[in-house]
Parts: sequence; structure tokens; C-alpha cells
Amino acid sequence: MVEDEDLLLETTAKTLMRFGHEVATARDGQEALAILAEDDQFDVVFSDVVMPGGVSGFDLKRHCDTHYPHLIVLLTSGYNDFSNREAVDVLTKPYTHDQLIQLINRHLLS
Repeated sequence: MVEDEDLLLETTAKTLMRFGHEVATARDGQEALAILAEDDQFDVVFSDVVMPGGVSGFDLKRHCDTHYPHLIVLLTSGYNDFSNREAVDVLTKPYTHDQLIQLINRHLLS
């Protein structure tokens, strides 16, 4: 999970763990890339789109698509103007825990 808002990072990670997922967290795209460079055995990356540090969620997705094609990359944003910018679905904030779990399970089970 990649999210620059600490409270959202913490509560979402706890939700994912409560539903049986193991979670690693990063506060920006650069930290996420460093974690992936050490261990790429993740199934899903769930990332905010807009983050500090120069690596957006879209940048992270493109990097993962190229270097870690086995990863499912799911994005979220509080902004709604991203729908046509990239060929990817963006879960709009605020989202419910049920919406998040359904999204992740749908991608993991497909």
C-alpha cells in the first residue's frame, strides 16, 4: 500500500490485514520502488495517484508494468479528473472498506 496521508495509510492497511492480506506500506512512490527492488514477491500494489517525491501512482504503475508484470497495480485518488489520462481504473476517494476489498479480491481472483 502506497499512501502519503498517514492516517489513511494506517487505517487502510489495518483493514486489509483484517481481511487476511499481508501488507507492506510506503509513504511515496520512491519508497514503494525501493521496497519492490528488495522483494518483488507481492501480488498487488494499491497506490494513491498524487504523492510527493516525484513518483506518482501512474509512474509507479508504468514501472511495475515494465519491471514487475506479475503485479496487479490498483490506484486511488481524491481527484476525479484522471479517468481518461491513463488506461486504468482509479478508485475514487473516499471509498468504503467494502469497495476496497471487493476491488482487490476481484483482481486477485480473476
